[in-house]
Amino acid sequence: MESDERTQQIIERALHLAAEVAETDDSNVPVLLLQMKDILDLAPPRSSLGEVLRNHLWNYDVIQVCNLALKQDFAAIAGGWDTATQLGAILCQSCVGLKLPEMPEYEEKFLPDVVENILSLAAKLLDFVVKTRVMTEKQKHFQNFRTTLISMEWLYSFHVFLTFNVLQSKRFVQILMSEDVDTSLFSLMILENIFKTNRFLMGKLEPNVLYSILDETVFKISASEESSVARASIHLILTATDVHPPILEILLSKRYRGLKAYLSKWKARGFDNDVKRLVSLLEAGSIAQAEQMRLSRAATAIQAFYRGSRQRQRLKQAELGIILLQRKFRQRRLDKERVKEKGKRREERKLALEQKRINEFRSSMQKQLKMLESVPAREVNLFMEENQVKAASKIQAAFRGMVARKKYRERNEEVTRERAAVTIQRQFRRYQQHKADRKTPYPVVPGLTDARRAELQNMIAERRQRFPAKHRTQEEFKELHEKAFSLLANHVLSNMKIRKSEQRREALLARLNVEADQLLASPKLHEVTPDILDSFTSRSAPVIARAQQCHNEEMRGLKLPWWKKLWDEEEAEGLGERPGSQDDEQFNF
Repeated sequence: MESDERTQQIIERALHLAAEVAETDDSNVPVLLLQMKDILDLAPPRSSLGEVLRNHLWNYDVIQVCNLALKQDFAAIAGGWDTATQLGAILCQSCVGLKLPEMPEYEEKFLPDVVENILSLAAKLLDFVVKTRVMTEKQKHFQNFRTTLISMEWLYSFHVFLTFNVLQSKRFVQILMSEDVDTSLFSLMILENIFKTNRFLMGKLEPNVLYSILDETVFKISASEESSVARASIHLILTATDVHPPILEILLSKRYRGLKAYLSKWKARGFDNDVKRLVSLLEAGSIAQAEQMRLSRAATAIQAFYRGSRQRQRLKQAELGIILLQRKFRQRRLDKERVKEKGKRREERKLALEQKRINEFRSSMQKQLKMLESVPAREVNLFMEENQVKAASKIQAAFRGMVARKKYRERNEEVTRERAAVTIQRQFRRYQQHKADRKTPYPVVPGLTDARRAELQNMIAERRQRFPAKHRTQEEFKELHEKAFSLLANHVLSNMKIRKSEQRREALLARLNVEADQLLASPKLHEVTPDILDSFTSRSAPVIARAQQCHNEEMRGLKLPWWKKLWDEEEAEGLGERPGSQDDEQFNF
């Protein structure tokens, strides 16, 4: 519903515009037609609303009036050639999406006339671009020129058959012949887009039109000094050969004999690939040969790429190998230097020890000489003999100590091995005993005969008959549970009191022991200091001292090796066992 209302509003606006155009003067018609821009923007070309709107504009003769208004001289019209540019864009926009199959003259006469008017407008704007010297005005006219040709490009992209009319027009050839760099680049781009839009167009063109296009393109290659223009021209010829291969035969004719020579001056200008490709096409001489050369070039490029890839991989592997070799060489050199430095330090230590020994021997000899000076002459021999005996005693003592230490180490190792073997054997026997005990879960009561067993069974049955199991209700179970919970709570409280009393008793015993030790080791009264007095008067000091003592004993026990802790376990187990406990276990069933 809303879309119908919107369509109706747009159509009413178009009808109102047509009425205003019919009633106004001819000079105000182009200005009023600019309002079509807002109306056309509300209806895209390929939508149903766009088709309906454009049909109404055609029926109201608004599009025809727009085409006629475009033929006027806009020098005396408000807005000037800017208005003409906008009007040309509006005319192309109104024709895009408009199809009238019931009216053949629309495609046969009206659309070609529109194309011709657009090209005429573009030629006039180009003339202004060439003649204007003011840069701002020149840029403004060139922008209008670009907008006009872009509008025409939008028109023939929808009506593809109009590309033939564009190339057949003398105005387009005139635009193509322009020597302005920006204009040449833009016109070559338009021509290339036309070739791509209609690939069958070049086969339908008349020879004189095709020759004029090729002549102008080759002229730009030969006469232009701008590399951008030459690049666009060469790319256009390559596009033409791809779209229409028979054009290569025209390029190989006598008319374009010097094209190959002209291409030589554009080498090393940044587009060598296009130049080489066109030269190879000219050297081929035929389409088949050119295709064969193209395939050969492609194969060469693939092979070169593959060989380059393999070479780069080999270089990369060689580089990694060289890096590894250098790393190993540096590491080996560093190891040699380290060994050399280590040996040098060893020699230095050896020399230092030797020098120290020599110095000590020299000092000892000097001491002996000083001692000999103080000894009378008659007692020198006796003194020397005593020194020799002392020296021999020292040597013998050192030797005997070395031998004794060696024997002790050997004996200590043997004793350690024997103790370890005894410990391992004891543990293994204990493991075997536990394993054997587990195989007999219940002890067998000796002296139980069949008669005694039957008697016990009768006693059990009689006991069950006298005191049968009682069936309890949910309330009884709950009461029993509460009773057991209260008994357990009382037991826990009583145990907590007992535990606190035991802790207090242990603390008192520890305090008594520590105070007894302090009294035994107490100093005299005149040696008493405030710290010693505080240790006797403090209540917590004895407990702390006892706790530290127990902690130290426990830590020393934890640091012992495992084989020394086994005797402590045996003592604990021996204390736990009581005489006759095995007999009690046998009868406790």
